[in-house]
Amino acid sequence: MRTTCSSFDTRPFAMLVMALVTTLMMMSTPARADTPQARGNAMHEALPACPDAPHCVSSLETREDRQVAPLRGGDSLASAEARLTALLDELPRVDWTRIVTGDAIHIHAVFRTRLMRFRDDVNFWIQPDGMIQVRSSSRIGYHDMGANRRRVEQLREALETAPHAAE
Repeated sequence: MRTTCSSFDTRPFAMLVMALVTTLMMMSTPARADTPQARGNAMHEALPACPDAPHCVSSLETREDRQVAPLRGGDSLASAEARLTALLDELPRVDWTRIVTGDAIHIHAVFRTRLMRFRDDVNFWIQPDGMIQVRSSSRIGYHDMGANRRRVEQLREALETAPHAAE
């Protein structure tokens, strides 16, 4: 007669498999030179170019498949900065830093994904006329399934409906 063990819990095994798969995905993707840590948080007037992988979009990109339009933040640098920072403060799982180099204002934001807590870098270059050049890129992986493009378009929509800041 054969007996079976019905009290075997598969949850720890599933969690172990998921952790192993996540670790292997992260290990298979080499550290990229375009992360803020790799470039020492140095921000230049022009945003860094997107890498060859399709997980990045930028308003300064010349390749059509990685190009997005810049964001309209306001009529001036001050109003655009105020509207953008107010928006970033309202969003969940976002940390940001303001960087001033000469008369240029850059904002570097780190967006964390909801489920796996992956980090995506979004760089903003606020121009004197209120236009915001933007670059959004995943730190790990090759494909992003359009997440960075969707993020930029959601930011665009939120900025369009955000109240104008008093200057």
